[in-house]
Amino acid sequence: MGLFSKIKNAKNFITGGGAEVQVSVPQASLHQPFQVNVAAQVKDGEMKINKVYLKVRAVEKVTVHKVETDNGKRDVHETVETCALQVDVAGAAVLSPDTPGEWAATVQIPQGSLPTFQGRNAKHTWQVCAFLDKAGNDPDSGWTDFQVQ
Repeated sequence: MGLFSKIKNAKNFITGGGAEVQVSVPQASLHQPFQVNVAAQVKDGEMKINKVYLKVRAVEKVTVHKVETDNGKRDVHETVETCALQVDVAGAAVLSPDTPGEWAATVQIPQGSLPTFQGRNAKHTWQVCAFLDKAGNDPDSGWTDFQVQ
């Protein structure tokens, strides 16, 4: 292994940049389990992973406009996480550029959760992020919004 390969491997270890991870939710429901799809493509060489997992969250954001304060009127914003889940998708695997990973997981939203909505002063959004658990920083898909009916 050359010097540049070692530097690239060290960078990927620290940043989690050794794989591209994608996540999609074809259709989500409050009242029944739904499927989340995960795909991963390794960029260089092999990557040993311990597991594939998801984080699912719901966030409510509220804005109260023109609140009177000592310094005049201003908008007040509040954000609250209303749900946080972690779901294991798959166990250990070895990925390579020739053998990308594809998995599907079933997610059940807890009873009493709110659907996606956008109001005049408030909105409730659902997001999912897929991770490859490995030594160093875990490659991830980034947070992706999805609709819950």
